[in-house]
Parts: sequence; C-alpha cells; structure tokens
Amino acid sequence: MTDPMTPNQQPILQGRQLARLYHMAGQHSVRVLGGLDIDILPGELVAITGKSGTGKSTLLHLLGGLDRPDEGEVFFRGESLKGASENFLARYRAEHIGFVFQFHHLLSDFNALENVLMPMTIAGQRDSQRGRQLLEQVGLGHRWNHYSSELSGGEQQRVAIARALANRPSVLLMDEPTGNLDEENSAHILDILQTIRREEGTTIVIVTHSLQLASQCERNLVIGAL
Repeated sequence: MTDPMTPNQQPILQGRQLARLYHMAGQHSVRVLGGLDIDILPGELVAITGKSGTGKSTLLHLLGGLDRPDEGEVFFRGESLKGASENFLARYRAEHIGFVFQFHHLLSDFNALENVLMPMTIAGQRDSQRGRQLLEQVGLGHRWNHYSSELSGGEQQRVAIARALANRPSVLLMDEPTGNLDEENSAHILDILQTIRREEGTTIVIVTHSLQLASQCERNLVIGAL
C-alpha cells in the first residue's frame, strides 16, 4: 500500500517497505504488512483500518519505535530509525510519541492527575499545572483526584489521552481507542482529538475497526488482506 502525499509537504513519519515476521511454533513464519509504504503528514488525523490479522497494530508499534521491522525502515522527520540503539528509541518515544491503547493501562494506585503526571515525572519535568490543564482539556478537571476504579470507561480513556499528551508529543498513536466505548463516548473522544489537533498541531494516527470513526478522519488508510 502506498498512500498519496500532498505536494510540497515533508512527512513527519514514513515507512518504507515495512514487514514484520512472526515465528509460529512448529509452523512457518508469518509475514505481515507485506512491504508497506506509508507517509503521515504533520498535523494530520489519519485512520488505519483493515481486517484482523493484517498488521494494523504492528504498524503502529513500528512507527512508534516499540518494535523493529524485519524488513524496511521507519523515518521520523526524514531521519531513519534503522539501527537505532534502545536508548535512542526510548528517547524517541519519550520526546516525540504519545501512545493510547484500547485498554487504558492506568495505574490503579494513583489518581487521575498522578497518572497524567507520570510521563513528566519519568522525564524529570513534573508540571502539575500542565497536568491539570490536560485534564481540563479532556473534560475531567473536576475529577483530578479520582482513582481509575472511580471513573467510567470513557473517563479512563480520556485520562489515558491526557497522559499521552503530557510531554507534548509531535505524534499521537492510538490503537483502538474507542473499541470498548459506546457511541456517545466514542464521539466525545473524537471531539477531543479534533480539538487537540487544532490547538496543538499534534499529528494523530488511529488504528480502528470503526468505519464511523474512520470516516470522520482526514484520511483512511486501508491495509488489505495479505
């Protein structure tokens, strides 16, 4: 798959001939993505859809430096990540990439604000004011001191989004962020993402099975059957 680029714009993220091999016990290796090419432009809101097993989540992990391709390479702002050290990839993730997954993975022993502050704390840049602002941005300023068990599923996911934005990432990568939410909460999440994109210029890439969500994104890149 190769997707078109707007002329005269430099992609913030690129994948060239990407493929990942999964070695199955007692079976041949399974190759996913099939030599995929992809370009993501700065400030875009892009959906990635396709059937189960086509490598959507794998693609997100490769773009975010959580995994390495067996074939091809990923570029961030024109610089290849191929051969990068684990320390370099850790800095890349911490400084440039925010992740939101289907299951929010909030820390149950910490309240909403403490969860949002965690990435800043790890980076040695704890900023409680920004944490409060992010919770306000996702409509949870009044719930800052509530623990995850005291929040609804939609609220937990909004805390996860605020946490992913803590270190002002250039790119927000989201894997089925509305997969466990009802239609109303899904629409609320999309409204939040549109606001974040408009106000902060964040590039947002969403893996989703929801064709309704995908239809409201700027582009929908479909990964076909392998």
